[in-house]
Amino acid sequence: MPETFSQTLQNWQTFYFLVGGAAAGLVGLTFVAITVGSGALNVQNVAALRTFVNPSLIHFIYVLITATVVVMPTITGMQLGILLVLAGLVSAGRALTSVPFIWQRYKDHVVDMHDWAWYFAVPFVSYLIYILNPARNAEIRHRLLGCRACQSRAASTGDHETALPG
Repeated sequence: MPETFSQTLQNWQTFYFLVGGAAAGLVGLTFVAITVGSGALNVQNVAALRTFVNPSLIHFIYVLITATVVVMPTITGMQLGILLVLAGLVSAGRALTSVPFIWQRYKDHVVDMHDWAWYFAVPFVSYLIYILNPARNAEIRHRLLGCRACQSRAASTGDHETALPG
């Protein structure tokens, strides 16, 4: 007999508690590191701080928030899917805002392709996964977009399990 969504999440509850606790500790340590290093900051370093430190801090916060949401006893698959899509959209937009700074630093030979990969490409792909994985569900697409086209597409492709009724 297949498990319900809440039962599946309950089986993973300890994992999410551990991951969430580790993320909370790393968020705290990041704030300590920024505070200790704040004496070395000047106007020229602020853009670099936003481009290279913010993603790490934001990733830790996303792990913490995701772990917190998943261990909520009343979360449904729909709510989790919508939260993941919205988090992915906001994150992808934030990642795109760092492109001009990284591009300028790349032209000045300050950063190389490794920086592009680890500070833009890999996070951006993970944000796309946040967006696309839950968005495969027709009901989530319908709730987010409010369109019947999503339902009719699901019905025309034979995706009857996720198509909305009537």
